[in-house]
Order: sequence, then C-alpha cells, then structure tokens
Amino acid sequence: MYPSIDWNRVWQETQQENLNIRKSSRCSAYWDSEQRASDYLRTSRTGGGDRIRTMIQALDITPESRILDIGSGPGTLALPLAPMVSRITAVEPAAHMVARLREEIRQNSVTNISIVEKHWEDLAIPDLQPPYDGVIAAYSLGMPDLKGALMKMQEVCSGTVYIFYAAGKPFWEEMMVYLWPHLHNTSYQPGPKADVIWNLLYQMGICANIAVTPIIQRNRYKGLEEAVAEYAPRMLITEEWQRDLLSQYIRNRLLICDGDYCLTGTVLHTCISWKA
Repeated sequence: MYPSIDWNRVWQETQQENLNIRKSSRCSAYWDSEQRASDYLRTSRTGGGDRIRTMIQALDITPESRILDIGSGPGTLALPLAPMVSRITAVEPAAHMVARLREEIRQNSVTNISIVEKHWEDLAIPDLQPPYDGVIAAYSLGMPDLKGALMKMQEVCSGTVYIFYAAGKPFWEEMMVYLWPHLHNTSYQPGPKADVIWNLLYQMGICANIAVTPIIQRNRYKGLEEAVAEYAPRMLITEEWQRDLLSQYIRNRLLICDGDYCLTGTVLHTCISWKA
C-alpha cells in the first residue's frame, strides 16, 4: 500500500509557506496594483507569445463554445480567444487587473467578454451562467482549498477543464530562490506545482491528461531599470543595498533580443485536462 497523502493539504501548506515568506495575505493581493497589472500585460504581450499560443492550441473549441476563464488577469487568454468563441466569462478578483481588462475590451471593441469581479472560491454557482464548454485556469490557482475549487470547476463544466501551470521552478522563481537568502537572510519557499494538482485530481478519482511543453520565455524591457522595477516588489526590496544586489544580478542575465533587453529562461509549461 502507498502511504496516504492528503494532496489538498500539501497544496494548502506549501502555498501558505510561500505566502508567509512573501508577506502576502493571498495570491491575488500582489497583482492588485495598477503598475503590476500594466507590467503583467506588457510582459505577456512581449514575452509570453509562445506560452499563449501553446495554451490556445491545447483547447478544444469551436465558434459556438462558451468559455469560463478563471483568474483572467488583464485578458491574457480571454482577448485572443474572443474572436474564436461565442462567449467568455472572465473571473478576476484584482481590481486593477479588471480595470486593464475593461480598457482592453473597450479599445478592441470586444462584445463577447463578461467579467465577474470575485475570487473563484467566493463565487456561488448562481453568480455564473453554466454550463461552459471549456473551463480554463491558467497560472491562476491561488485558492487555498484547491479540491473545492476543482470540484466547482467540474460542476459548471459540460466539456473539458484545462489547468495550465508550471512544473519545476520557472526561471523567475530560480531568481527568487537564489537571491532571497542574500536579500533577507532566509531561504525562499516556492509555491506548489503541477505535480500536486495532478495527484490531487487522481485522489479525487480523475485521471487527467497531462502534457509538458518546455517553453523559452523572453521578458522584454527597455532597459535595466525597467526590469529591476518589475522584480523589486516581488522580492520585498526596501533598502538601496538590496536594490543594488538585484540590479547586479539582473544586469548579468540581461540579453539583447531584437533591440530590446531580455530576461530569458525555460518554463516547463503543463496542461492538465480532463472531461468533466
């Protein structure tokens, strides 16, 4: 007999340790900032193209599909998907992310995206209009009770659920692991990864498909200071010597990519999917 592991508890404890080290109350709190929402949208557009294309290619969609996008951010997937499907409901709790999404919808004259400004775990089924042909959660599983979140996805889906998440440590988290002890005199605790999600689903009686795609991500910047400004809040930098250390690290990693400065690294991008 294999030892009994409560994978939902593994998720909760690992996530809470990560939140504690980052001095954050919940995952969405960090992104509820006008500057960070703008940075996220810019980075997605300039460096996340391969990842976005890989995610869209994984979806079984038609022009009649109704899609639920959980943790939509500023529309990373919802906006490019909008011309391909009938309707998208975007669930996003961070007010500044929602503001950017609304502005993108206005600028692009999109008419088939509706927004629910709540955390997924706080939503009741009547807040939505199920069933959905596809339910997507792309790098947005900030909920502490993952099992409850997955069960709700099952409940509102009549087609396929898609979870996109990282396996291993993506390059930006490798930065955190390396620099955190020098900045804060303690080790960094990474958040949970795709293995916990798959094992929890299996424990729930769902044998999900999983595809792993190594993607080279290039986050583009106008210069060193723009890169430092993006990462300094993530690393809780408050003193000049800390900023100098981060600046030195990033300077050593910056590459020139088609005239821009780039931070480049490999992400083991995973798609976990199953028929609801």
